[in-house]
Amino acid sequence: MGRIWVIAPYDSGNAELFDTAWAFDLEHNTIALGWSEMGDISQLSRDNLESAFRNTYMVTI
Repeated sequence: MGRIWVIAPYDSGNAELFDTAWAFDLEHNTIALGWSEMGDISQLSRDNLESAFRNTYMVTI
């Protein structure tokens, strides 16, 4: 039997925002992550992204 993982976008307390984000992600076969504290990450290399993530959220990956 296959597995299905669900990552729910946004807080389900705001039904309209949740439904809009969910529909977008399903339509584009993607998931959006809300890492706003990291700022614009679009130009970072993978190594720099991992470093920025660790530094911002003080985690070990």
